[in-house]
Amino acid sequence: MHAANELKDQVNIQFIMQGSGPEKDKLMKLKEDFKLNNVHFLDPVSKLEMPEIVKAVDVALVPLKNLPLFQGAIPSKVFEALSMKKPLLLGVDGEARRHFIEKAEAGLFFEPENARELAKQAKILALDESKRRVMGDNARKYVELQFNRNKLAASFLEKLKEIQQP
Repeated sequence: MHAANELKDQVNIQFIMQGSGPEKDKLMKLKEDFKLNNVHFLDPVSKLEMPEIVKAVDVALVPLKNLPLFQGAIPSKVFEALSMKKPLLLGVDGEARRHFIEKAEAGLFFEPENARELAKQAKILALDESKRRVMGDNARKYVELQFNRNKLAASFLEKLKEIQQP
């Protein structure tokens, strides 16, 4: 909400909050306190309905708390966004950053829980449609090459066979 507050005069930047996470009530109160018109809350939907919502946005925002626990985390919502050519605004350090920002060049990183940095990166993407398109294309290519379910399953099966052999 603090990043949205910094960007409230940027009419081309809107934040869509989807679902009913544990922080939703707190976030709704902050929206009201800051009198934000650039933040919109959507009710939870089924997993089958999510592609329509992802399709409607220009950028996928993926923020997590700044905890060591998340260093090895890759939030599952990332894959849906990447497969739909959506660049990321990624507030997740560690494994996710290495894959999707450094290797894939599929978005911009902001330090987790750093509202000012999130606002800065959001503005960069909002102002550069070409950058968003290139990052979206990179996203799709990377996820197809590195996270193809069939390839991952075959690799996993090979590892299991190796373990079985005496």
